[in-house]
Amino acid sequence: MGVEMVDLYVGAEKKHFCVHKDLLRNKSKAFEAMFSPSFKEGQDSKAHFPKEDPAVFALLIQCLYTGQVPGVDLTEYKKALGYRRLKADSLEPKPKELITAIDNVRAALHLRVCLFILADMYHVTDVLDTTMNCIWAGYKCISSLPTIEEISFVYGETVEGSLLRKYMAHCCYWQALKGMPKDMDDFVDSYRTSRLDSRLHVSHSLG
Repeated sequence: MGVEMVDLYVGAEKKHFCVHKDLLRNKSKAFEAMFSPSFKEGQDSKAHFPKEDPAVFALLIQCLYTGQVPGVDLTEYKKALGYRRLKADSLEPKPKELITAIDNVRAALHLRVCLFILADMYHVTDVLDTTMNCIWAGYKCISSLPTIEEISFVYGETVEGSLLRKYMAHCCYWQALKGMPKDMDDFVDSYRTSRLDSRLHVSHSLG
């Protein structure tokens, strides 16, 4: 990994991160170019990202070092559903607690959506598939799909051909034709199939 470090200043508040230069360059074509001797950032071992969210950037750095995207914590959600005492007749989900828990899961999923967008922007390809899996698995766990607001956000922040945008389009298509899925496994299977069909179509067109 090497010992040379770079200083990253993120967001309007210039949140400081100190990261191994070789790690950034090895994981991202964009960072490889940015921190090469040909650019000022490479010469100064320093870069500014004023428009990025420090929380999302911190998550990206964590993923680079660990090689993993942290899953969404579902403890609060499972507790609200009474998973630990599911067979107890007297135990029922508490609506307010459940709504709060779902909102918190959606907030965690939004952070991972932003992670995907950031990783896509800087071509950190190792993070993309794992983050995408984390996103759809999170929605599956709460038996839900992205809201219109969440879908609109993704469309505003991604480009045509983005894997995340395709997932949101599939969610929109499913809800328009079938409503909310009664069995999330059916939806996930259909999404996987649509991804496979898309890849096969691309490979055939290229061949």
